[in-house]
Amino acid sequence: SKGPSVHGPRSLADRGLYQSSIFRRLEECPNLNMMEGTVDDLLIHESSCQIEGVKMKDGSIIKSDHVIITTGTFLGGIMHMGDSRMVGGRLDDVHSSVDSGNSTQPSSSSSLSNTLKRMKFKIERLKTGTPPRLAKSTIDYKDPHLGLQLGDSSPVPFSFLNDTVSHASDQLICYTTRTTKEAHKIIQDNMKQYPTLDGGGGKGIGPRYCPSMESKVDRYPDRDHLVWLEPEGYNREEVYPNGLSMALPPHVQLSFLRLLSGLHNVSMLVPGYAVEYDYVSPLELFPSLETKKIKGLYFAGQINGTTGYEEAAGQGIIAGINAGLSCSGRPPLILSRSSSYIG
Repeated sequence: SKGPSVHGPRSLADRGLYQSSIFRRLEECPNLNMMEGTVDDLLIHESSCQIEGVKMKDGSIIKSDHVIITTGTFLGGIMHMGDSRMVGGRLDDVHSSVDSGNSTQPSSSSSLSNTLKRMKFKIERLKTGTPPRLAKSTIDYKDPHLGLQLGDSSPVPFSFLNDTVSHASDQLICYTTRTTKEAHKIIQDNMKQYPTLDGGGGKGIGPRYCPSMESKVDRYPDRDHLVWLEPEGYNREEVYPNGLSMALPPHVQLSFLRLLSGLHNVSMLVPGYAVEYDYVSPLELFPSLETKKIKGLYFAGQINGTTGYEEAAGQGIIAGINAGLSCSGRPPLILSRSSSYIG
């Protein structure tokens, strides 16, 4: 549906400012200890099926009777770009090339995935994708065919805890462009180079609201598709072409991009790619997001088959609240679908 019931405000945040702000808030949070490392395995009391902690890649052990797993696209993640396959869930976190044979060690996400399989969780594969990142200095913003996307003149905060929005008077402008039949032909002529994925008869199975540009052209070849050119921050060169997720080889992606208005001389900073990853059937969970098989173990986000956006964040909040309530022996917080978005 695209009706009023699913309309809502959307915010583009400066990536660097957002990350530093959240990190600062976490550092200032009382009674919170942060540790950085790679989780390799779960510690489970076999007879009681109770979580007891996690084992790190370096061999160290962190004891806990409540653990929340939020692996995103990293659980058994494989990135695809043309015929290139790489282990990982995000390009700037690449461990190795699957096909190159230059690494015999599986990524930590693969180790954790194997643990969940050993515990008989029902695991399947999903795929998502990300668009190429464009160099802002190579986009022709004076192209008359680009659409102008201004922010709200009086933006409304998401939270009732705030009355105003920071930087409301200093908003950046977004622009839109559209695909063309000539650009679609580039994709159609090169679909033999689209990666072969594990699910969906080789095409992969994506979350419902994340179609790739290849899928859009395949389903609706005669339509022009809208692309938003979104700056990633005040002082960043990267532009995010929202709606343009692709997994064809980089040279094909660039040929496609340069047939779009405003992008005739564009440079790619990072090519787009598809990510295929493991997820656990949500039927394995109680409404509290605690797993039915292992007491004290909670799953949130894309590990439950959600998209990686508001729904994943909402699940993280619910899992965190209920793990905390369980620690103090209190009943879980269960929200109904009739009264809440994340119920």
